[in-house]
Amino acid sequence: MNHFDTNFQYYIMFEVLEVSWPDFSNEMKVAKDLDDILAAHEKYLHSIVKLSIRMGLRSCCSYLRHLFVQDLFVFSLFGMLQLI
Repeated sequence: MNHFDTNFQYYIMFEVLEVSWPDFSNEMKVAKDLDDILAAHEKYLHSIVKLSIRMGLRSCCSYLRHLFVQDLFVFSLFGMLQLI
């Protein structure tokens, strides 16, 4: 589980936050008032959540599938060893 946590944190930092930051930064540079800043921030937060959930769930499902296949292999191997 520690492996999953580490990889998920890496994903959030480098595939979500770092990718979304340049858009937010550009919108902040052209903001003319507080409403523009709030709108840019809301858009930034929305993009982070969207990317985190969409790709995070895909990564999570992939990881769980990997664990299931690995456990299935170990259990079937263990079952064959008991037959010997």
